[in-house]
Amino acid sequence: MWNSKPNGDFFLNRVAEIMAEKYKGIKIIKFWEVDPLRTKHADKKSDDALDFMAKSADLIIASTAD
Repeated sequence: MWNSKPNGDFFLNRVAEIMAEKYKGIKIIKFWEVDPLRTKHADKKSDDALDFMAKSADLIIASTAD
């Protein structure tokens, strides 16, 4: 989950690479790409967006970078 702050996506992409290398066969979902209008911007987070992410994943990693 990325809150759209600068460089947060770079951080999360790197975490995804490391996780994929370490845990073969996992599925990485980048919610900011899958459903950007609902999940990308921190000021637009809603119960709907959080429910959507929670129902779609076993683990959610969030970034608050600058």
